[in-house]
Amino acid sequence: MIIWWRPSIRRFTTIPRHGNRDLPKGAGFNQPIEKINCLDALLHQRFVRFEDLCRLGAAELGLAMKKVMPRLDPGRPLLLFADHGFRIGPDGDSFQHGGPSALERIVPVLRLEPGR
Repeated sequence: MIIWWRPSIRRFTTIPRHGNRDLPKGAGFNQPIEKINCLDALLHQRFVRFEDLCRLGAAELGLAMKKVMPRLDPGRPLLLFADHGFRIGPDGDSFQHGGPSALERIVPVLRLEPGR
């Protein structure tokens, strides 16, 4: 968890087939978007066991958030969401996206409120 915020809403939403860089409908936010692309890059470049992928992803997100944190206002809510999901590639070991499958279109949405 990001130390300045606490989770208040956890849900999933469906995005358009082509992906989404806009806020999910009804989110009630009108703020700039900080796109952190490290998980997308990781899934395309590394072919390791899922458990290792999770550890690498957590480390990459931690590094990316350190860069973004100075631009965030700890007194305002924070909305985290994915612009697309992934599905397992035909080889069974890689990941891909860009299609209409539910795994690529249903993404997590987290609203974090100010306060520890």
